[in-house]
Amino acid sequence: MIKSIKSTTSKAKTYYSTLSELKVATQNGSIPDLVKKGIVDREGNGFTPGDDDTFYVMFTFVDSGEDQNVFQGDALKLN
Repeated sequence: MIKSIKSTTSKAKTYYSTLSELKVATQNGSIPDLVKKGIVDREGNGFTPGDDDTFYVMFTFVDSGEDQNVFQGDALKLN
């Protein structure tokens, strides 16, 4: 489970999802828009080129008794 994605520019708003949900969303083209969800502030017309923004991502792996090796080698890309 991705417990949270936080941006320093969004006053610590939190988005929760599971790796499985994100994988399915990526495959079917319904990737969550964190700006529309109010997690990341748009900063006017988008992020200013050359500026740095910090995002914190926390993963919590819960032992469900099921094989979770399917997520080995996966990556999380924020763009």
